[in-house]
Amino acid sequence: MLFYEGLHYIGDELAKRCDDVNIVYGFRHPTTLNLSESSQVFDLYRDSEDEDYIKMSVALWVRDDNPDLDSGYAKLAELERRFFDAIQAINEELWALQGEGLFIADNVQLLTIEVGTTAGATESLWPSFGSETKLNLRIYKHREVSNG
Repeated sequence: MLFYEGLHYIGDELAKRCDDVNIVYGFRHPTTLNLSESSQVFDLYRDSEDEDYIKMSVALWVRDDNPDLDSGYAKLAELERRFFDAIQAINEELWALQGEGLFIADNVQLLTIEVGTTAGATESLWPSFGSETKLNLRIYKHREVSNG
């Protein structure tokens, strides 16, 4: 299944651009992340896949012990800005390939990353602040040609 290659490609690229953010895989409840005041997390997990897309979610997590919730939301907003900037940079590299795409598996090219909805994570409970963004990785599967 291609979801594994897609998750790890995005995780590796995010790690290069946001090297102070912890990358984890598989849906995690924020209480299992051992968040500290200074930690930030991108949690990548699978949604679905079909012929044209690998669909995934990325949960972003921060912790802020300040009882003024605005402080935690400000930290989360900054992490979201960095996340979206990183996704934009990855897309710009893909677009620079001018349709050639980037192979993430045998005969499978990643063409672009489409950003879906972003919502507050339902597991958010002070002092943990989180959001979840849907990503759709547009792929092209090359068919092997038989020389019959």
